Amino acid sequence: REDFKIRLKLFAEDFIEIHHKDQDTCKMIHRGMEAMDSVAVDLFKSVFIRIFFALLNFLDSAQKNGLIKSHLDVEITAGLMFGSLMQIIRMDDFR
Repeated sequence: REDFKIRLKLFAEDFIEIHHKDQDTCKMIHRGMEAMDSVAVDLFKSVFIRIFFALLNFLDSAQKNGLIKSHLDVEITAGLMFGSLMQIIRMDDFR
């Protein structure tokens, strides 16, 4: 169980750290997504969707191994976590 917590924390920290390392590119992607720019949408699909599914698979595996309660919907949980991380990095300039 402790390994699961550490890996999940590292995932979140790495996600935020990558944003900090290349803030300008991330801001361009976010602006492009808001404008539904085709390049930004393609980039989002090819990068961020893969990250989301990696998180989803991690949570699903953890649930199958009894580390996450069986009644939790891992897709909703992954969506909430991923959405929260995205919001954190998008609001970084305001903190």
